[in-house]
Amino acid sequence: MPRISARRAGLAWLATALLAAGLASAPAATAAPTAAAAPAVPAAPPNGVLFDDFHYTGPDDPALAAHGWTVRTGTGGPGPAAKWDAAAVSFPSDPTAPGGQALQLRATTDGTVDGTRQAQINTAQSKFYAGTYAARVHFTDQATVGDGSTDHPVQSFYSISPFHQNLPNAETPQYSELDHEYLPHGGWDQANPGASYNTTAYHGSGDDNNVHTGRSLQGWHTLQTTVWNGTTTFYLDGSVYSTAPARYSPREPMNIDFNAWFIDLNSTGHARSWDERIAWVYYNDSAALSPSDVTTATNGLLDSQTHFVDTVPKPTAPNDHTGDGISDISLFYDHGPSDPVAGCPQSGAEHTSVFGLAALPDYTGALGGLTNRSDDPCGLGRPKFTASGDFDGDGKADLAAFYDFGTVGASCTDGSHTVIVEWPAGKPARTAWESTCFGSGTKAFTAGDFRGNGRSDLALLYDYGAGHVRLLTLASDPAGGFGGLVPQWDASGWGTGAKFLTAGDYNGDGKTDLAFFTDYGSVGATCTGGHQAVHTFTADPSGSGTFRAPVKAWESTCFGGGTTAVVSGDFNGDTKSDLALLYDHGAGHLSLLTLTADPGGSATFVSGLVPRWETFGWTTGTRFLTAGDYNGDGKTDLALFTDYGSVGATCTGGHQAVHTFTADPYGTGALQPPVKAWESTCFGGGTAFLN
Repeated sequence: MPRISARRAGLAWLATALLAAGLASAPAATAAPTAAAAPAVPAAPPNGVLFDDFHYTGPDDPALAAHGWTVRTGTGGPGPAAKWDAAAVSFPSDPTAPGGQALQLRATTDGTVDGTRQAQINTAQSKFYAGTYAARVHFTDQATVGDGSTDHPVQSFYSISPFHQNLPNAETPQYSELDHEYLPHGGWDQANPGASYNTTAYHGSGDDNNVHTGRSLQGWHTLQTTVWNGTTTFYLDGSVYSTAPARYSPREPMNIDFNAWFIDLNSTGHARSWDERIAWVYYNDSAALSPSDVTTATNGLLDSQTHFVDTVPKPTAPNDHTGDGISDISLFYDHGPSDPVAGCPQSGAEHTSVFGLAALPDYTGALGGLTNRSDDPCGLGRPKFTASGDFDGDGKADLAAFYDFGTVGASCTDGSHTVIVEWPAGKPARTAWESTCFGSGTKAFTAGDFRGNGRSDLALLYDYGAGHVRLLTLASDPAGGFGGLVPQWDASGWGTGAKFLTAGDYNGDGKTDLAFFTDYGSVGATCTGGHQAVHTFTADPSGSGTFRAPVKAWESTCFGGGTTAVVSGDFNGDTKSDLALLYDHGAGHLSLLTLTADPGGSATFVSGLVPRWETFGWTTGTRFLTAGDYNGDGKTDLALFTDYGSVGATCTGGHQAVHTFTADPYGTGALQPPVKAWESTCFGGGTAFLN
């Protein structure tokens, strides 16, 4: 139940959540080299899976915290605001549990608040959204110790949004919660005081879809919830128990929790205890699995004695310059040549600024006012590219700009002088990399965490001409600087249509991959529209920073040559990056289309182009498209910067605006109609880049 209700009020204690991961299919057994039987050896777990069979020594076992679990302590609801006791969480041997050991949650009371102890364990970070949730749970109808005939205990398995203390009711507008709750002695429905099993899906406090039946569930049961394309289904022991209307499906990442507590307190004078046990928990983000699929996966893990695995990536907000978990927008602005009174030491200096549009911390997707993050009256000029990434790993996005000065300062006759300047979040600008003999053929520049170490690296696409292209990377160091250029791929016969390079995690393994959009024009085209394709370069899964050979992820021999931007983002919240294409038909006619990543993790776009938005009267001044999670719901939105010029302007500076396209909250991959998130009728026309 929602945090402010009597049934679930104290769940506001929860912060964000992380967990472990499981396996999507039964691992292949490996034959033992001797005659003695040996446990099956599991295959490497697929991406996006959690499994834990709770083989720990106690609540203070370092492995428990290392695996992403938090044991609740302190006081507060739900229930009588009694103490949550770490000592009430244990891991006893249990021959009836599939793995021979179980997590035990014990709720104890003597009928008073001071004499009541409740138990809860939850994941420490929120990263679970679409996919399959399952647990093997043992419910009890009678107190384990003492006479509990007057008690109203609750034994639960649920997932819930993180707690935001700064928000009303501690909930974002996308609040989500999915509950399995067993009441062995009733307590919510006084007309039916017997045992009842409840499933509840929430759209917000006081807005839920509850299904309950009066029945005993004494013993072991498999509880399962699937969330996919806005549909939520609850299962009990392999059969569908309830399906929630689309309105009640989750809209943001959640954590996974178990707790045992009392609705109220009765019968003072004697102590009694109630136990709930959990044999294993499992999650898979790739699909709404069938109960038999879950059984196959968990049996494979148990048979191979795999006690814990977690390959579920944590959602991160791109371009989060403030570190609050919500994406922001940065604008690189060129005011023009520096004023002579500035006394700039170099010739050709430009007055440049970096402005920020920070998302408001209310999780509505709105943007605050424009702030000046950096101002340089003697800047190096207008860069060739900019890219946003967390280069020093401090949890805040930085900005990097690539400058090509040509022969000025070059140390070789056939090269050019190139510099990368970095604006670390909250720190002065600095030179992060420089070469006086690199070349002038850099075609694209982007950032991503190619090694999966929490720091962004840089990728450069270099075009030698005549169809010869090369991919190079610069690995970041802990200080936010970069090492030397590393060639990753070279093709001498690619074609002359290299157009866009974008970075995203297309296979969901937690490391950033690259997508390369090529427009071949009429070569291979089946119509006058032309031939276009996207190839993906997946990062080495071991974290070496290298890339596998390109794979054709999408192709059309009759699409059209009007694509003006390609950006990456997880628009459906499945932890795998998709692509968005901005297409300019001309005369103010624009379209947004998406390519959805294969949920199986192949780093291809199997569903084909899907139109998401179209307008015939926008304006011809559209400039930039960027991606970010502006409402903090774990799904990527889009921001479109438009320069209207003098139309609607109140000064000679001109009229500019940013519109945001919010991802459908239910994870369908659709985009909601654009909303004007920022506007100025007197800003200026010098915006050169948007990230």
